[in-house]
Amino acid sequence: MKKLLALLAVTLLTSAAYSAGTKFPISFWTPPSPLTEENVKDVADGGFNVYYDYLHTGPGEQLRLLDLCHKYGMKVQVVDERIKKADPKDPNFSRSIREAVATYKNHPATWGYHIIDEPFPPVFHDKAKIAAEVRAEDPDHVAFINVHCYGVSFVFPDQFDKGDHERYVDELLNTSQINILSYDQYILMEDRKNDLLGPYFTNLECIRSKAIQHNLPINSIILDIKHWKYRDPSDDDIRWQVYTSLAYGSKGILYFTYAVPGGNDFDWNDALLDKAGNKTRRYYAAKKINHEIIPMGDILWGLTSVGVFHTGNMIGPTKPIPARNLIQLTGGQFVLGQFVSENGSLYAMVANRSMTEKQTAYLQFAQGVDVYEVAPHGGRGFQTGADKWQKTLNPGDGVLIRIEPRGPLYALWNYNSEYMPRLSVYAPTAEDVKVAEEAKALLKGKVNVFVIGSECKDPAHVARRLRSDAYLIMGNKSAFMPYSMDMSKKLAWAIDPAAKEEPEALGDTNRIFCPAAVVNVDDADVLADGILDYF
Repeated sequence: MKKLLALLAVTLLTSAAYSAGTKFPISFWTPPSPLTEENVKDVADGGFNVYYDYLHTGPGEQLRLLDLCHKYGMKVQVVDERIKKADPKDPNFSRSIREAVATYKNHPATWGYHIIDEPFPPVFHDKAKIAAEVRAEDPDHVAFINVHCYGVSFVFPDQFDKGDHERYVDELLNTSQINILSYDQYILMEDRKNDLLGPYFTNLECIRSKAIQHNLPINSIILDIKHWKYRDPSDDDIRWQVYTSLAYGSKGILYFTYAVPGGNDFDWNDALLDKAGNKTRRYYAAKKINHEIIPMGDILWGLTSVGVFHTGNMIGPTKPIPARNLIQLTGGQFVLGQFVSENGSLYAMVANRSMTEKQTAYLQFAQGVDVYEVAPHGGRGFQTGADKWQKTLNPGDGVLIRIEPRGPLYALWNYNSEYMPRLSVYAPTAEDVKVAEEAKALLKGKVNVFVIGSECKDPAHVARRLRSDAYLIMGNKSAFMPYSMDMSKKLAWAIDPAAKEEPEALGDTNRIFCPAAVVNVDDADVLADGILDYF
């Protein structure tokens, strides 16, 4: 089978388009104004490498920005009104996108194109068409959409069609052709006792799992400005957000905000710059963190997240370290992120989960190892034995280490099977069941396949209860496909290229919750290959 040897494990694949020549993008919201060379240079000096400017959106201004950023070694997330305001119903839609993209795609400083921030489900389909059109014209750069945070579906239930956050992220990713999963989740309340740690880690768990399932890198947005009910983040608060995000596998950081946003809707305080445009202590805090990350950027970019665990009290959906794990960790409250590099090396990120207390992390290994600290930014940790290593971390701080077992690895390390794509297959005949079960065996360790036989009276309901990412019906022509789920066609066509007959469209996406497709196939190899092509 052509795909099986290539996919020996479910991994978080990196996108060549996302890095765009810049390892580990570090960006921001709300640019300095006016657009001057001095301001651009200050941004570069602060350790930022992707510039985003939604205040100067004319093609001439964006091209000038691209030239300046290229001079100072940065890329640009392009903001062009022809893209942001494009209407797929406009007869000139494709031409307008084509002309806009042609303006920037060959510039060496182009990183990607801004599509929309925090879309509600009703606009998914139109924004997905814009993203698809942009990607078709320029597949080498990013189509950027930032998702809503966990909890917003409860605030705007009418916009989310009674769906939950996981479904919201799934529907956006299934509908669009974005090549980065960007999110924000602000939780630093005025009274620290009210910090929203449960939603924060719930969101991180969801984003990480969806990034693995959809083979996308994660971009984390960091709060650095007091507004609404959020406090003025301390330097340690900012650092905490960065290093907990890295422990969950983030491959990019964006600060909210660099300059102070206009308007008084949220009673904005100072950001990295104050209201007069002067650098604040937050600028220097971000600069220090950014320059810590930069030496690790190439390594972080090439890592696949294979497990995240917590010590101390569990918060929301967080998990303790398994008993047979390679690492056991004591000494306080920590986040442990486990990774595998592209060449199979083992890495771990240990983040201090306290924003206010210094803690010493004591690592005990299940077998003899050699530990190497990557680009240390403080006092180096030290190994006290073949199976012990320790490091004192300031509040919110983190450390990346490389681990080399001194013999064959027999302890547990990779836990990504729980995040494998989930596919339900309805097989109405005995022959269909046989083919589906053989395909399931071929896909072991790559896709979780649930075979549903003819004795089931409501297979779609069962598939929903199994929280499947896709629903496949073998030979049943009465299936429905959600109107917004274009990927369902790709699933059917990946398995059976002759299956160009579209199932009947159904407007009520509450009834069908994931891409549903109908195929006629009697070869398990063909079925398994098609499923891998889809996922």
